[in-house]
This record gives sequence, structure tokens and C-alpha cells, in this order.
Amino acid sequence: MGSGADFLILSRIRRKLTGLLLAALFLPSATLGATLDDVTDPETVFGSGGFTGGDTLSIGPGVSGGWGGLRTPLDLETQLLRRIEATPSDTDLLKNLALLYVRTGRLEAARTTLEKVHALEPGDTAVAIDIARLARTTGGTAAARAALEGFKKDADDTFPYRLALIQLDYDTGALVSARRGLEGMLTEDLPQARAHSLRLLFARYLLAEDESEAARAQIETVLETTPQNPDALAFRAFFRLKNLDLDGAQSDIAIGLATEPANTSLLRLAARADWRAGQHAQAVEHLLAAVSASDYQTDIVLDAVDVLEETAQRDEALRQIGIAIKRHPAAAQLVARLGTLRLAAEDWDGAERAAASLRQFGTPQAVGDSEKIRLAVLRGRGQAEAAQSLLSQLAASGSDLGAIAEVVNTHLAQDERGAAMDYVAGLLEKAPENPALLLMNASLNEMAGNTGFAEAGYRAVVQKIPASPIAHIALAQHLMREGRPTEAEAAIRAGLAQRPEDPSLKMPLVEILLRRQEIEPALQNMEELVRAYPDNALVANNYVALVTDYAVEDAARLELATSVAGQLKSSPIPQLRDTYGWLLHKRGDHQAAKTVLTAVLEEIPEDAWANYHLGMVKVSLGEDDDAIVHLRHALATTDASFDKTDVVVATLGSLEGQ
Repeated sequence: MGSGADFLILSRIRRKLTGLLLAALFLPSATLGATLDDVTDPETVFGSGGFTGGDTLSIGPGVSGGWGGLRTPLDLETQLLRRIEATPSDTDLLKNLALLYVRTGRLEAARTTLEKVHALEPGDTAVAIDIARLARTTGGTAAARAALEGFKKDADDTFPYRLALIQLDYDTGALVSARRGLEGMLTEDLPQARAHSLRLLFARYLLAEDESEAARAQIETVLETTPQNPDALAFRAFFRLKNLDLDGAQSDIAIGLATEPANTSLLRLAARADWRAGQHAQAVEHLLAAVSASDYQTDIVLDAVDVLEETAQRDEALRQIGIAIKRHPAAAQLVARLGTLRLAAEDWDGAERAAASLRQFGTPQAVGDSEKIRLAVLRGRGQAEAAQSLLSQLAASGSDLGAIAEVVNTHLAQDERGAAMDYVAGLLEKAPENPALLLMNASLNEMAGNTGFAEAGYRAVVQKIPASPIAHIALAQHLMREGRPTEAEAAIRAGLAQRPEDPSLKMPLVEILLRRQEIEPALQNMEELVRAYPDNALVANNYVALVTDYAVEDAARLELATSVAGQLKSSPIPQLRDTYGWLLHKRGDHQAAKTVLTAVLEEIPEDAWANYHLGMVKVSLGEDDDAIVHLRHALATTDASFDKTDVVVATLGSLEGQ
């Protein structure tokens, strides 16, 4: 297993870059998620707007700044209570206190505080709806419904509460009731703005039910009467991005932003479109504008910080997270992200301070994140013994799988396989049905040569959690290592029967198809993946590589490859830029391809594929002497994935025989 597991690799897709693919059985304790390369979904772009709880309130904090150097929730709570005692009718202070209570897990206190706000401002609809949200979290759906019905009964304008009741139905699975409620409201004689809001909400419901055409019809109805409606344009841009119509999406975004420059949905969509087009600097600019327009909304800040770090702008990321924490000091996620930024900068003191602040929140998530930062600090300072002690404490609970995996990996790194097996076996005695521990145990037994026991373990996990992709993948990997590809394919297809769109299952299937030279089914599966994940650069890379290898004469596929390839040209990964340069060559733009590939080889001069690509480009440009140098370099490779030896030999024979 080495670093975790011997995964199925797409050997004919040049890069051993699996992107979304397969999660290691032995996971690190913390990883950073992608931002602009995930699935585009309405909740990410437009916000959830539901009754599902979370760590924030729709009212937001009434006072965005002024907390200076306060470092902990306890400090902030003390200061807020002191100021409220002096001015008990200050609703902004009360809202901030309620938000602090929510973010530190004290939901009853938050609800009581908001009820004080409502008594002072009975017409504040956002406060009333937040009270109902908290009622659902603490007392269930019936409590939330009773609260909303009570507010509706006393309200002069019942529209917001009727809409909230529909949303509550939707969030609790009463989809038919929610849909009928919305359709009924749409038949009423409503002001245009409200009718449009209902149609946009209805479009979201329809999208969630995979009724894309019906959702699009609702959007077009709004745009027929108000063609510059920024929210409707954002929805249409969303549709167009999903359908890989980048130009159309960017046109809608531009019109919408001209009408409402601070529309956060449009700004976030603009960033996504820029990223797909390979315009990373412009994507960052739009994301930072969204941060500012949202008053440093936590999820938008975290998106921006991830992108800033990915584009090597850590100082700006630190600046943005610092501003956000000053505005929202009770947001534990921001403090946790500050800690990871400090770790990346090897600022051990700063990371330690962040961990200490994080621990003060007291929630299990915050405490766990704090301990992981502390662990990294100890390792960074070279305090291996203290780090190992802390790691053992984290793993001892049995609930932190990342810590458990690190303990196992530590044993393996020290060639203590028996100790690793004993450790996992001990944990299984306490939790014999834990699937992750069962997978670890099976994998360790496979390493020890107990292949029959390992296979039985893998199959047991598949039976226990048939909807888990990693269970099917682990079994398939084992079967491939045993030289049983037909059974491995069956394991992958069994997983796809449970989760038909899961990329971690589809990608191994593509490899299996390629090994059998079933090119068309492989292309079809990759096509489905690239349509589902158009902003994942590694999925785009693998699709472009497949098309340029096997379908360059297929105009539709070449166009699809081109539509997602823009993000490759600015990638920090030279192999992805290599794929982009090869696509340019296949489209006949040899000079542009030469420019891209020459820069790539400055970073990875020994890469067989990059040398092959530049060599072939130089053949097309008539630069035969340089072409021979690069093709010989490619021929000397030890890269097992390089499968163009016959082409190189034939081309060299032709060039050297002239």
C-alpha cells in the first residue's frame, strides 16, 4: 500500500492526476477543499434560504466592526452583555449576541435573545423567521410551524410567513405540498417583484427535482417582463455555465452586473466563469468584490481565501481573513482557516494563537480543529514526541478517523506493520461494525499477504454500506492487484448501480474500458463526467487528453474539449498546461502550442509527454533539428504511462532519413 493504496490509474490518460477520483483509505487529518472546481449548484451560488440550521442567521450581525482585539467568544460575550446592560433596547447588539450564541452552539439562548429583539421590533420579518428556524432546530418541525403561524396571524403583511411555511414544507420533505403552495401563490394578483421572487424560488425547487426545462421556463418568464433583472440573469447564467455555454453565461453576467454591480450571486458566477476561461486574476477580482458586497459573508470569504492561496497570494488571503474576523469574530470557521493559513506560512506562533482562540468556541468541531492545528504546530517545531502524544489522544476517542489513520501511517512508515494491525484490531474490539476500521483492517491484511481475509473484509464493507464509493473502489483495487480485472469491473459497476453519477467510480471504469480498447464507451463516460464537473481542471484535463488522442476528428467533441480547456492554460500544474498546448496543436495553432509547451518544459524538462508534444509541434513548424532532440528525450523515458514509442520511432526515422 505504501502511501495509502495502489489505486487504479488511468494509464492511457497521460497524467497520473486523478482529481476527484479516489480517496485514500488512510486519510490525512485535514485537507483543504476545492473552491471553483466543484459542482455548480444553486445553494452554493444563491444561498440556501432554508430552515436547515447552520451557524448563522439571516439577519446577519447588526454591527459589523468595532470589536478590535477581542480574541475569544467569552471576551466578545462579556463585552456584548456589558453594552446591552447599558442600552438594553439596542437591537443591533442583541442580534450580535444571538449570532454569537448560534455559533457557539447555545441555540436556546439565541432564540431567547431574538425574542427580545422581536418584542422591540415586531415588524422585523427576518428576526421572526430566524426565531422559527431556531425553533425547528431545538423543538422540531412542529415548533417551527407553530412559530411561523403565530407570526403570520399577527402580521399585517403575511407574504413572508406564507413563503417561509412553504420553504419549511420543502426542507422537511413535503415537496408536493411546497410545490402546490408556490403554484397557488403564483395565481394570485401580486406585485411584480413578489411574483418574480416566487418564480425564482420555484425555479430552484424545479432544479432540485431535475426539471431543468421547467425551471428555465420560470426564469424566462421573469426575463420577458424585466430583461435586466439581475437575479433572473444570474439564474440563466447558472444554467448556461452548467450547459458549458461560457459565452452566453458571461453575457448574462455582464448585463446583470451593469444593473446591480454588488449582486453577490452574479459576482460569484463571474468568478466561476473567469476561472473556467483561465482568467484567474479576473476570477480573484470578482470573488473579492463578492466578499466586499456580502460584508464578508463567511462562505464567500472562505471561497476567496482558498482561491487566493491556490494562486499564490497568501498575504492577501491573510489580509482578507483578518478583516473578516474583525467583522465576524464569532465565526469559528474563519478562525480555523486563519490557523491553516498560518500553518502554511510556517508561522507557528500565529497558528498556535488561532488554535487557542478556536478552542474557546467550545463546540466539538472547533475543539477538534483546534487540536489538529496544535498537532501541526508541534510537528512544525520539531516536537515529535509531543506531537505523537497529542495524536494518540485524538485517536483514542475512536471518532477521529484522520488521527487514527495517521497513527497507522506512523507505524507503517517505521515498518511496524504488526503494530499497525494490532492497533486497528484493538479499535475494532470497541467498534466492530465501524466501516472505516474494517477497510483499514482489510487493507493491512492485504499488505501482510492475507489476501483471502482481506477480500472477505472488503466484501463485508460493500455489503454493509453498498452506497459507499470507497467500499466498491477498495474491493476493485484489490481485485485488480489479484489480476482479476473482470471482477474488478463488476465491483465498480455495482457501485455505479448505487451511485450512477459518482466520479470516483466512473473514472476507474474509464480506465478499464481503455485497457480493453473500448474507446467510444470510455469517451462517453468521460463526457458525462466533464459535463457534471466542468470546472474541475483534472476532469477537464483527462477529457481533453482522451479527445486529442482518440477523437480529434470529431468536431463536436473537440469543441466540448475546447470549452473546458481554458482553465488548463493558467494552471499551476505544468502537466495540465501541457495538455492545453497539445490541444492548441491539434486545433492547428502550432505557434501558440509551441509557446505554451516551451514554458512547460522549463518546469519539467524530463517529462516524456511534454517532450513528445513539443517535438511533434516542432515537426509541424518545420523545426526538425529541435524536434529530433525532444523526440529522443521522450524515447529515453522510463515513464510507464508513455505509450507513443512507436509514433516517436517512426517520426525520428522519417526526420533522420531526410
